[in-house]
Amino acid sequence: MAIGALCALEEAGLRVPEDVGVVGFDDSDLARLITPSLTSVRQDVIGLGTTAIEVMLRILGEPEAPLTASVLPVQLKIRESSAGRSSGPERQRQGAREKRRTEDPEQQNGNRKGRLSSAAIYRHLGETQSLAAEVLRRSDTARSRGLKPASERRVVALAILKTPDQAFKRAFLDDICCSIRANAFRHDIDLLTFSCVTPGEPRGTSLLELCRQHGAAGIIVVSLPYDDPETTALANSELPCVAIDIDLLGSRAGFVMSDNVSGAVQAVRHLAERGCMRIAFLSGYGVERVAIDRRFGYQSELARLGLEQRQEYVRLARWDHRIAYEETRWLLELPAPPDGIFAASDVMAIGALKAIIDKGLRVPEDIAVVGFDDIEYARLLTPSLTTIRQNRASLAGAAVEALLQMLERPEEAPPVSVLPVELVVRESTGGEPPALLDSNALLPESPPSSDQPV
Repeated sequence: MAIGALCALEEAGLRVPEDVGVVGFDDSDLARLITPSLTSVRQDVIGLGTTAIEVMLRILGEPEAPLTASVLPVQLKIRESSAGRSSGPERQRQGAREKRRTEDPEQQNGNRKGRLSSAAIYRHLGETQSLAAEVLRRSDTARSRGLKPASERRVVALAILKTPDQAFKRAFLDDICCSIRANAFRHDIDLLTFSCVTPGEPRGTSLLELCRQHGAAGIIVVSLPYDDPETTALANSELPCVAIDIDLLGSRAGFVMSDNVSGAVQAVRHLAERGCMRIAFLSGYGVERVAIDRRFGYQSELARLGLEQRQEYVRLARWDHRIAYEETRWLLELPAPPDGIFAASDVMAIGALKAIIDKGLRVPEDIAVVGFDDIEYARLLTPSLTTIRQNRASLAGAAVEALLQMLERPEEAPPVSVLPVELVVRESTGGEPPALLDSNALLPESPPSSDQPV
């Protein structure tokens, strides 16, 4: 709502904060990215979630104990949208910032070093809400047919391996989870989420046993390692199972994944077409199916183009932006540093971009960068990130449809789907700034993007 207020003030010709100060509540990521940045009251979201779990455990463990209320403190984060209410030196600094803003065309368009105008973010919020409205419309259609009673609704489990180094907000796995939830709701499926931990650590009760205990008719697994005992047990069981990004095969197991080889080929070809001769690759752990496929595509396209393959150009950044930063810094110190980098995820590409800029180099003039996934931050970066777009909505929808097919037609072979990917060209390889509209949101029928898909 504060963003709506900022946009209205801007349209009325009023200055923020000189004429009107604005304070929001929640302190979302957009509060820091907007121009002017938004003063906001920050809630402790981690504390809220932790406290809710602790209270529930207390109720379950001591049902006779009196209930207690928990009120967590909040914190005021002061930024540009209210800083102008002060006087003296601070007002002078505000005046200097305003002078720079009016004299710099890029700042007038809200492109201040990774920042977006209030109007741009306002449009972005409107597009997101329109997608949510479509989900609600479909839900209303389902209600008009009559909701199935609980006894007729299916319970399906969802297990996502999300290690600490993959816990990046608004990244690929979060989008997959949200899209699976939306598709499950539309199909009268009650989704039961299981927490997974880092590979190699004990999990206690197995996923297969948890499904049996809770009456799950099937399970969707995301990002579990191929050789994990849990994966093997699920593949060998009679429980219908669909995996995303794992080529899981069994009498009752199918899988859905993006065409990772093709995506890597497109990325390397694009870098070569813009003149890159020394192309490096930032991989995950190197043993996952997606990492193996993307490295294979990278190497096969280098070979086809006749470009040299250097062992030192392949770095394991473990899907972590911080490790990607350090690995890119290492690459830049080589006698023959790369002039192009293909990162197996956008999160790692963000680390690479920062390392390049911190070194005093230009993107894409000195080094071009391509990511993979097309997460939301890929459009918000400066420079915006060229990337290989996975359609998370289609991946999630195909996984839910595949599981339904196994439940309804058990005599048929488990479905296997490999979905196409798309190169989206942006500023990190010389393309144009992105449009805000996200064609890769929850719904497969979302409007097409005006980025530059190739």
